Amino acid sequence: MEDKFINQWKIIDQIETGGFSTIYKVSDDNNNIYAIKKLDLPLSDDLLLEFLKSGYLSRQEMNDYALSQIQKEISILERYKDNENILKLYEVKEEKNLSGKSYYLRMEYATNIKKH
Repeated sequence: MEDKFINQWKIIDQIETGGFSTIYKVSDDNNNIYAIKKLDLPLSDDLLLEFLKSGYLSRQEMNDYALSQIQKEISILERYKDNENILKLYEVKEEKNLSGKSYYLRMEYATNIKKH
C-alpha cells in the first residue's frame, strides 16, 4: 500500500470527521506524532446541503461561518498555549487548491482520551 501524505506529514490514520473538518494522526521524518486538522473551503456540496436544510441561508454564509469557526479555534488555542490542559497548536498552513483553500492545523496528538 502506498503511503499517503498531507504536505510533508505521513498519514497514519484518519481519527475523526466532524462538521467542517477531518482530523488525521500523522508523523514527520523523525517519527514524531501529531494531529492534523484539515478544513477545505468551499465546503462540499453534500455538507452544504445538510447545513442549508438546517436553516443557513446561502453557500457563502455557510463557508463564511466555517472559516470564522476555524479562526476562532486558532485564536483560542494560541491564547491558551501555555495551559497544560489544552492541546498545543504548532503550526497553521493555508493552501490554495483548484476548488478553493485548505487550512491545516498541526497540533499535539493526544493519547488516552476517553470518548463520552
